[in-house]
Amino acid sequence: MSDELLANVEAERRDIAAARYYQEHPNTIKPATFYADAPPAKLTEREAYLSGLLIRAGVAEPTPPSPQQRAEADFNSHYPDYAESEVNPLMDAEIARLNSLTPGERTAMSEALRASLGAEEYDRLVADAKLAPGNKWTDAHGASAPVLKVTAAAGRYHVRKEAARSRITGGVE
Repeated sequence: MSDELLANVEAERRDIAAARYYQEHPNTIKPATFYADAPPAKLTEREAYLSGLLIRAGVAEPTPPSPQQRAEADFNSHYPDYAESEVNPLMDAEIARLNSLTPGERTAMSEALRASLGAEEYDRLVADAKLAPGNKWTDAHGASAPVLKVTAAAGRYHVRKEAARSRITGGVE
């Protein structure tokens, strides 16, 4: 009942808003509402009646989101959370394959990758990869260039996302 009442009140409020807009901008198309020709005082009176109706029915009016809530919603739409497997579905299969190798084979692959990338670049990628959300670092991550680079990118993304979140939210979660 309360959802239906709230929906009806919201629909009526939209009609009132359309009538107000039409009264302020008479060169626009006249809305097909009961309130289109109502005087402004009648519209204000009806809005007050609708608010009172909700109060009497015990239905809480939805509060508009605060600027902080809107900023967080906008932030979350631009910086979605994702799982590593969502980014690259082949990552799980590759990590499983690497985990099936012996530790000696993984170490040899890691050393070969370190030699091919250069020690400084490899160490930077490993440090970035360890910042990834969930921090599921294993030696298998360091044995494959694609896995290492994707995990490092996820770590850098996570760090930048949290830095942006703290700027927007002022450090409040």
